[in-house]
Amino acid sequence: MIDSTMVFRIARALPVKWQEWANENTRMAGKKTSGEKWLASTIIWGIIGAFAGAIGFWISLPVVNAWLVTIAPSVQLSEILSLALGLVIGFGVVVSFRWLRLYYTIEERRRKVEDILPDFLLLVAGNIRAGMTSFSAFKSSTRPEFGPLSEEVKSVTTRSLGTTSFGSALTAVSEYIRSKSL
Repeated sequence: MIDSTMVFRIARALPVKWQEWANENTRMAGKKTSGEKWLASTIIWGIIGAFAGAIGFWISLPVVNAWLVTIAPSVQLSEILSLALGLVIGFGVVVSFRWLRLYYTIEERRRKVEDILPDFLLLVAGNIRAGMTSFSAFKSSTRPEFGPLSEEVKSVTTRSLGTTSFGSALTAVSEYIRSKSL
């Protein structure tokens, strides 16, 4: 829907701090797209929302002015001020909605992981007691019902088969799920 070259150009023009924040939060939300792309598309959708807000506010200007007369008789909005207000409100609503959606996705993943973490650890402990190595116990303890934790454990076990040690790969799980108990 949105041109990818435009998204790429906007993403590269944004401040590095914003890019780092977006990368961290999209990673915590389990999104496959990069944070820069998410942030750039949020800005593009914000601009679209700003224009929609400006048009909506401009169209409803007579109603708003009639309402303002009942509150403060000497206050009237001009067309320019209503357009500016609509731009700011439209942009703010769209960006806030996208940020809240990302935030609640992160929190939902955290809640799911914290709910299933004791069961997962009991399963791992049972596998270790049965004689499995810690790597095999973790790998065989992944179940589809464990949701995001299962996805991250699969990723960790895959990374630890390569050059990364199993211990450092396990500590990397906390980079993908924002949970203090994890």
